[in-house]
Parts: sequence; structure tokens; C-alpha cells
Amino acid sequence: MRIFSSFAARQGVNIFFPRIGQIFLNNFIRLEERFFVFSEQEDHATSIRARYALSTYIPLNHKQIIEKTLYIRPYIEAFIPMYERGFNPDINHLRLSFGVGYRFNKHIRSELSFLHERSKPEEDYYSFSEKTNSLRLSLRYLLNNGEKVRGL
Repeated sequence: MRIFSSFAARQGVNIFFPRIGQIFLNNFIRLEERFFVFSEQEDHATSIRARYALSTYIPLNHKQIIEKTLYIRPYIEAFIPMYERGFNPDINHLRLSFGVGYRFNKHIRSELSFLHERSKPEEDYYSFSEKTNSLRLSLRYLLNNGEKVRGL
């Protein structure tokens, strides 16, 4: 059994492009370095990977997401390892998600989403053999005093 703790230094950028009507596609790019400390020994490890996510919010009962808006949220994210030898453009972890949400007012929204994850284990790098499915219910309180946020 592997028990470890990790710390990740992350930097990312959101690019809201292109715009299709009132809908923005959110392109999120992050380069992260992760530091692992294993409990079974004093050893540690690091990994560097790039992450790319594409998502959007699509309102169903209004032209844009405002108070009392029902929306759907498709999301896909790919993880690309960066090795000591340099960049390897092969994806080793993939997340696909589809959610349905509701924005109650300018501060509160809730979302129910299904998440499907697939990973390539290090010992069998040529096939996505590890997979996880989860259902997530979230309730969020926005602290931006109702100022307009792209997508929401």
C-alpha cells in the first residue's frame, strides 16, 4: 500500500476563446510540478506535467447565465507528462465530465456532474487500463460580490 502526501506548485492561464454566440470556450493550460513524500520510506519523488482543459457553460433557459439559470457544463482535461528527456506529447491521464447546474442568484450555484477518468499505468504505458467513475454534487458560494465572471 502506498501512502503519500504531495505538494504541487501550479501556474495556469485561462483563455476564453473562441466565443460562439453568448458561449465562451474556456481553454485552461497549466504547468505543474508535484512533490511526493512517501510514508513507507524517507524517499521522495517529483513529477512535472502539463494540463490542458477545455470546458464551457451552456445556459438552457436564458441567453446567458444569470440568476435562476439552468445550465450544462461539458469538460475535458488531458494530462501530458514532462520527462527529464523533454516533452512527450502522449497523454497519460484523461478526464471527461458532464454536469448540470443551476445558478440560484449572483452568489450561489449548485452542480451535479459525472466524471469519467482514465489513466495509463507506468508499467503498461500503451493502454488506458485504469479507470474511475464518480458522481459529484457541489454547492458553491461566489465571493465576487456578483461581478460578472466569464461563463458564470
